[in-house]
Amino acid sequence: MKSLIELEQGGADGQYSLTVEPRLCVGTPNHLFLYGGAGLASAIAAMERASARPLLWASAQYLSYARPPATLLFDVQSLKVGRNSSQCRVAVSSQGADVIHAHGTFGSQDPAIPPHQWAAMP
Repeated sequence: MKSLIELEQGGADGQYSLTVEPRLCVGTPNHLFLYGGAGLASAIAAMERASARPLLWASAQYLSYARPPATLLFDVQSLKVGRNSSQCRVAVSSQGADVIHAHGTFGSQDPAIPPHQWAAMP
């Protein structure tokens, strides 16, 4: 089965690209633009790939529209890499214009650490 989000590896680590196709868009047939959920999903996919860790949470700010057949360029930065999680951000652009900025945390809880590390409420 073909994946919905098909990122292509870019020229350097943390760089990816994605072609905006109609199947990733909303709008009228003559005025399509990238669906917000597809934009967030693609940003998450890029950060997961760059960090090699699964998503814990993410947030995105949409700055502009991307219309098919635009090519989105993803530039992922790992801001802080810890033992259990990584903090990442990605700038998504098309033709030099910012489209999305996203941040997220990726990783997992160490199974040896109890899920609750605080005292019980009296």
